[in-house]
Amino acid sequence: MHPDTIAAVRLLVLALETHPEDLAILQIYGDMGEHLADLISDYIEDDDDEEDEPEEE
Repeated sequence: MHPDTIAAVRLLVLALETHPEDLAILQIYGDMGEHLADLISDYIEDDDDEEDEPEEE
């Protein structure tokens, strides 16, 4: 996933943590909290693991 997209998802998570009442508005699109958790576990945590690995020369 593109780093800009990952950054945007992280910012969305931070915004929703600060304003959890907005999750109620987003419920019409499904369980946003669950969808974000799935997205983070599938892409962002994997991306963080890859960043920690040294690059091959």
